[in-house]
Amino acid sequence: LKHCRGSRGAFCPPCPRAATMARIATLLAALVASPAVADMRPIITTDLFYGTCDLLTDAYGMALEKSNAREILAQASKHLPLDDLHKMAAEQMKAVPPQAFEMWSEAQVKRVQYTALVSQLAGEVYEPANAAAVSAIEAFEKELPQCKGLVPKTLGNLVLFLVYMAMVFYVVAKVILSTLRLLKYIFCCMCCRPCCCRCGKKGSNAGKASAGKAAAPKAKAANDKASAKAAAKTAAKKAAK
Repeated sequence: LKHCRGSRGAFCPPCPRAATMARIATLLAALVASPAVADMRPIITTDLFYGTCDLLTDAYGMALEKSNAREILAQASKHLPLDDLHKMAAEQMKAVPPQAFEMWSEAQVKRVQYTALVSQLAGEVYEPANAAAVSAIEAFEKELPQCKGLVPKTLGNLVLFLVYMAMVFYVVAKVILSTLRLLKYIFCCMCCRPCCCRCGKKGSNAGKASAGKAAAPKAKAANDKASAKAAAKTAAKKAAK
């Protein structure tokens, strides 16, 4: 930083404004020289399932060791008549025709062959599908560089990510719809009920008025009838005299 000269020719300390500008310049230079933003960490991967399976396997093995289940089963098998059971099974198997054993052997061979064929076809289908998934992920990262590394470049991770995001969007949509229903209910309770009550009061008053108007002619007719009867009785009494 340059020092400014005073009025008498002496050097003054650095100006505060110059120091502030120097710090801002240093900060900008550091930001420009800093490397690009690091890749994002994946939200969910297939390692979650593999790790869960390993955890359950370890827990199962630990439970067997702690409970001594194998020793208990071994001791229980000693008290069981296994030899007699094997003899009975051998006698029953003698009654089975040889063709059944041949069919069973052929079925086992076919099962092995079909398993190998399915594995081969699955490998042939998986390779192009995985390549397409990797291309889709790369295109996604090209459009949104800030999301680079969000999805690992494998078919399983892509499928898992899509399923996870679909579940997230479903839950968010349910929450939004529930909130809108609640707001609608609150709005109806606060605004619509007073109006309905007023309309109900007006309707009841109008009903009472109309009922009164309808009852007036009936009352008048009843009074006319009563007066006519009284006049008829009076005339009848005079005629009898």
